[in-house]
Amino acid sequence: MEANAYLLEDYVQGLFSNLKQKMTSEDMERMVAAYMLAKEAHQGQMRKSGEPYIIHPIAVARIVAEEFELGANPIMAAF
Repeated sequence: MEANAYLLEDYVQGLFSNLKQKMTSEDMERMVAAYMLAKEAHQGQMRKSGEPYIIHPIAVARIVAEEFELGANPIMAAF
C-alpha cells in the first residue's frame, strides 16, 4: 500500500473514531459497510488532480457528520 493510501485510511479511521462516540454500534456497522461499498465502487477512479476519487465522498461524509452534525443515514448517503 502506498503512502497516500495510508493517509487516506488514517483520515477515515479518524472520522469513524469521532463517530463512535455519537452513534450506536449498529449505525457504525452500517456506516463502515457504506464506506467499504464506496471504496470498492470507486477503486481505480482518479480525480483530475491524480488523487483517488474516494477522497471526495469521504470529505463529504466528514462535512455531513462534523459540520452539519447529521445522523447515520446522511453520512452513508455521502459515502
